[in-house]
Amino acid sequence: MDWEPIVALAQIGTGIATLALASFLAAQIVLQRKALGRAHEDAERELALSSHALFQEHLHVRITNESLRQIYAKRDEGLDGLKTVDLDGVTTYF
Repeated sequence: MDWEPIVALAQIGTGIATLALASFLAAQIVLQRKALGRAHEDAERELALSSHALFQEHLHVRITNESLRQIYAKRDEGLDGLKTVDLDGVTTYF
């Protein structure tokens, strides 16, 4: 029996299987890239929203906290014009 045609068919089959696997893996990489891009966009949105929420919380505390509001009203006087208690309140808050 002549083995050359069988070996040739086996090599062709192996080549086709390798090509199919490479194509499948390339498609998986493309899908993973898209998923990572979406995850990155979601993370950026979440960071922007949490930053905005933190800003809103600071603004709300400045408005509702009487002692902090009084300290904040003195902000144009500089840090040298503040009492130690007021300076501690400002540095702790900000």
